[in-house]
Amino acid sequence: MEAISKARSDENDEQICVVRTPNFSNIARDYGCSSNEENTASDASYTSWIKRHPSALSMFDRMMTPAKGKRVVFLDYDGTLSPIVEDPSCAFMSDSMRSVVPEVARYFPTAIISGRSRDKVQYF
Repeated sequence: MEAISKARSDENDEQICVVRTPNFSNIARDYGCSSNEENTASDASYTSWIKRHPSALSMFDRMMTPAKGKRVVFLDYDGTLSPIVEDPSCAFMSDSMRSVVPEVARYFPTAIISGRSRDKVQYF
């Protein structure tokens, strides 16, 4: 099984680790769950999707270089910055939370993590 993992140690020797899960169509092929034609189509579809939606893991070193030696804050949008709600389109940050995030970012490199598309969270 193929996986990509990157790990770094911060100034306190704490491990920072990012793992990319493998392409599931390759796993299915390894276990004989689909034909070669299906895998080829699936792999082509995956490649096309990755070109349109690149993974941050491919830019891991470039993103982490400015943060070297610093503590970095990663905040999840759903459930941390905004409440969990039945309809995700109704998940909004409170005004107080919206004012706190820039304050935190003044002192620490800060990233907002989300499974949503960039368009959905860019102007939250």
